[in-house]
Amino acid sequence: MNTLRSLAAAALCATVTGCFSPHTVATRHFILTPAPATAAATSGIRLGVGVVKMPDYLLGNSLAVRKNAGEIRYLEGALWAERLDKGFARVLAADLSAMIPTDQVRLGAWLADDVTLEVHVTVEQFDVDQGGTGILAAQWSITTPGGSKILKSGESRLTKVGKSPASDSQNIAATLSELTATFSQMLAETVREVAPR
Repeated sequence: MNTLRSLAAAALCATVTGCFSPHTVATRHFILTPAPATAAATSGIRLGVGVVKMPDYLLGNSLAVRKNAGEIRYLEGALWAERLDKGFARVLAADLSAMIPTDQVRLGAWLADDVTLEVHVTVEQFDVDQGGTGILAAQWSITTPGGSKILKSGESRLTKVGKSPASDSQNIAATLSELTATFSQMLAETVREVAPR
C-alpha cells in the first residue's frame, strides 16, 4: 500500500509540476550596450538626457518579438536585466557622450544651469521581428535648458536587419543596441549643429 502511494505521488509530481522533466528553461538576462568609444577632444557641450518614454508593451521584463503588426510574443527565459526605458536612456547618454564628444552628460534630474542643451525622446516602437529585423521609431527634440525653446525636433524610423532571435535571444539585444547607436549618431550630429557657439 505504501509503495502504491509513493508511485501515485511521484506520478502526480511529474504530471503537475514537471519535476522530472529535463526541459527546464535557463533564464538569461540581457542589457543594451553602447557603441565602442573613440578617443577625441571633448567639446564644451553640457547635455541633459531626459526620461525616455516608451510604450507599455516594452516595459515588462521579457524580451519582445513582433509576430505581426498587432501581435507581440514575449520570450520565455530571456529577460532584460534593467527596464528597457532606463537601459535605452543609459546607452543613449553613453553614445552621445562618445559621439559629440562631451564628458558632461546628465541623466534624469538636473538644474537648468547644469546643461546647455536637453534631449527628449519618446519611443513608439523598439522591437525585433521573427526574422531578426529591428525597428526603432521615435519622436525627439533638442531644447534649451528647462525646455523653454525647441531648437530642433523630428521623428525617426530606423530599420536594422539582424540575426534571427530564434537562434539566440542575444541577437535581439545586439540588433536593438545597433539601432540605438544609429539613432544616437543622428542626435549627436544635430546637437553639434544647434549647440551654442
